[in-house]
Amino acid sequence: MALASSTLKLRPTKRRTSRSPSGVHSICAIFRSVRWSVEALNDTVERELDALPADMRARFVRISELIAAVGLDRLREPYVKHVQGPLWEMRLTGRAGVARALYVTVRNRRVVIVRVFVKKTRKTPAGEVRLALRRARKVIE
Repeated sequence: MALASSTLKLRPTKRRTSRSPSGVHSICAIFRSVRWSVEALNDTVERELDALPADMRARFVRISELIAAVGLDRLREPYVKHVQGPLWEMRLTGRAGVARALYVTVRNRRVVIVRVFVKKTRKTPAGEVRLALRRARKVIE
């Protein structure tokens, strides 16, 4: 169905750019260039991550790269989801099943992984959440 040009009224839109008339970038563009970093809390967490199957580790790397490139504030499900309080989860899927990397955010746009495990049930086990919150206290304080 074609619209007649007389029935469709278009308004001109204002163009917004990230540069001011003087050629200097706006402050929004500057803040977007600050990158997020993803790191493990300690060697225990790194061993948990190394214990994951290769395809889940690759998924972890991919989500970490997305966080660095796009920013954690713009990333949502199916990649990350809020769990409880300061705790969030990276959602890792692979041929062997489903895994989670629980993390907290701290100053200077840092994501700190505090617990990594393979899920065996639909719901994230309460014991895993408690352990992650205990480990997160070291970072948050």
